[in-house]
Amino acid sequence: MAAVFDLDAGARVRAARLIDVGLDAVASAISTLPAKDAVAELSRAQRRLAGLEADLLAAHVRADGTTGDAEKLLGDGRMSRRETRRRSRRAKSNASSGGKIGEGLASGDLSEEQADLLAEADEKSDGAASVDEDLFGAISAADPDAGRVIRDEWLAKRQTKDGVETEHRRQRALRRMQSYLSKKHGLGVISLEGDSVAQRRMLEAIRARADEMYRRDGGRDLASGAHPRTRAQREFDAAMELLCGLTVSPDGSTAPVPNDGSAGVARPANQPRIVVGLTVDKLCGRDPAALATQIGLGLIPDSVLADYAGHAEIVAALFDTSGEQLWQARLKRHATGAQRIALIMRDRGCVRCGASHTECEAHHVMPWHAPGK
Repeated sequence: MAAVFDLDAGARVRAARLIDVGLDAVASAISTLPAKDAVAELSRAQRRLAGLEADLLAAHVRADGTTGDAEKLLGDGRMSRRETRRRSRRAKSNASSGGKIGEGLASGDLSEEQADLLAEADEKSDGAASVDEDLFGAISAADPDAGRVIRDEWLAKRQTKDGVETEHRRQRALRRMQSYLSKKHGLGVISLEGDSVAQRRMLEAIRARADEMYRRDGGRDLASGAHPRTRAQREFDAAMELLCGLTVSPDGSTAPVPNDGSAGVARPANQPRIVVGLTVDKLCGRDPAALATQIGLGLIPDSVLADYAGHAEIVAALFDTSGEQLWQARLKRHATGAQRIALIMRDRGCVRCGASHTECEAHHVMPWHAPGK
């Protein structure tokens, strides 16, 4: 009679015991620290584990760059497809960088968010980002919000006119709508997938209508202080109004738009403002290879720029070397349109939380009601 032993299973059991002992030691050590220090040390430990995972998975990225094997290792049914994709992309970037991503995570030089920014840039640059020492240093030295700007600017410098146009057409050709029932909440879901330009335009139109709806519900002056619907509900209702030509009440009930327009929902009170930056040479045709940038979105192809130019609602502003006089007397409390465009071009969005410029309000550095000097 022969006995067959599963040596691999035995090794895993022994390893699992050692890992549990280590985790128990971590838990014991953490319990001796103040909360702030404990959280910092746990974050450091998590980054080290993320580095170990990136190194392990990097060994299972195929020579042609495909991550199917790495994704299978992560596919235990407890992780979303999105998270699996994110971690395998990080592993691929780690493989192309010779282990630099994993090393940065393990040493604490990189956070997981910073590592993912590099991995995303790597994916869009055919592996060039992971071996760019300057990019690695810039992202590792910046917080993730600033890192996104650094990544986008680095990618923008590598783009060509034809490349941006081709990518836009590829996205547009793949546009689709799906309708299904969410198993998690039992809600009906409409999913719209398409090019980033169209997605941005629809999103800003919905937000503009939702903002009008917020004011319709009482805005900041609401006596009770508690709004009848959440922001997410307002955005859903705003999409309903725009798509179906209905008015949607706070309780979700709908009614036709009155012919006299008294409901005030036939058209958003404030259309979303599209701000595009381009050089004078591009505008005049002297530099056709130059690319335009839409604030809040990024590089846009010439076909989209031409489409924008055909809309009367789009306002263009041209700044010369001296710029426009933006200072105004304190008798005027609110920012002018020119000031707001200048702020959007300078800051791109909220300088604190990173919110889109479409959700921002212009504020004074010195309060408007402050006594004069």
